[in-house]
Amino acid sequence: MKHKTITTEVRIPSYWQKWGINDIIIKVKASINDDGDEVRVSVQEVTFPNWHSNNINQSYEFNLIELVEQKCIDAYVNQMDFSELYETASV
Repeated sequence: MKHKTITTEVRIPSYWQKWGINDIIIKVKASINDDGDEVRVSVQEVTFPNWHSNNINQSYEFNLIELVEQKCIDAYVNQMDFSELYETASV
């Protein structure tokens, strides 16, 4: 089983916000557990700029969770691909 902590940024669209003028960027730190059959994301920390944590429209909360988890998995896969590419190039 692979276990890795990743940090990534996620763009939240303005229309997901109650008072959305612009998209915002949040920072996410998550633990990724990959047992080969399934990749599980455990979000450890989310940092919103200024007061925006209270600005997410409730009807988009589930979308936000899905987006954050998917972006964490994408970041994990990109790191793993880069690591494998680096190891292959070093041999």
